[in-house]
Amino acid sequence: MKRAPIRTPNIAAGKSPAALLIGGLLLLGIGFAVGWNGHDQMQLYLQESIIGALRGEIEVRDRQITTLQRELAGTRQRTIALERALQIDQVALQEMREQLRLSQSQRLKLEEELAFLRGVVGNGEEGRFLRIRNFRLIALPDGEGVRYHFTLTRVREGEENLKGEIRISLRGMLAGREQTLSLAEVTAPQQQSLAIDLRHFQEFSGVVKLPEGLTPISVLIDVKPELEEANAFSREYDWVVSG
Repeated sequence: MKRAPIRTPNIAAGKSPAALLIGGLLLLGIGFAVGWNGHDQMQLYLQESIIGALRGEIEVRDRQITTLQRELAGTRQRTIALERALQIDQVALQEMREQLRLSQSQRLKLEEELAFLRGVVGNGEEGRFLRIRNFRLIALPDGEGVRYHFTLTRVREGEENLKGEIRISLRGMLAGREQTLSLAEVTAPQQQSLAIDLRHFQEFSGVVKLPEGLTPISVLIDVKPELEEANAFSREYDWVVSG
């Protein structure tokens, strides 16, 4: 038995050329629309992916900035605290220096007052009318020199002030030789002598600045009253400096 031949349907059979052209255009339009829509979806997907990644990076940066801001605020607070502590330390140091200066000044004043009181009531080196009491050498702070201090008291009372002068000289070793320097050579401003003008007692004080290289040995004090009955006299004191 013979099989009947299979026939392929001819879709173009019975169709006019115009119908075929219209059908082709429709199929082409459908394919183009499908392709274009897929392209738009891919672009949208890529854009959303990029935006999502950027947003994640922005969040990371925001957290880093927040952390750095907190650290910066803490550093600023510590800096302010350190600056305040430093200011307090500087003020305290200045106050301590001022207290030390006042204490040194008060100590020097008390030592001078004590020397005067001891001189008034104690024994002294005597001339006929005058006495030198409690000669002292006191070191000044910061190496500013040495202060000498003594009191000249009147032994015999009188109605008028006793006048005269005192000359002080310093004996020491300089360049291997013994030398005697006048008061004018060891004081600034220079003083040639000290004037005596007292009724009962008179205090004398000044600052000696040693020349470079001089090793002092002693201080010589020459007292010369103007009154004829009051004899002139001299006294020498070892160079012993108290603190």
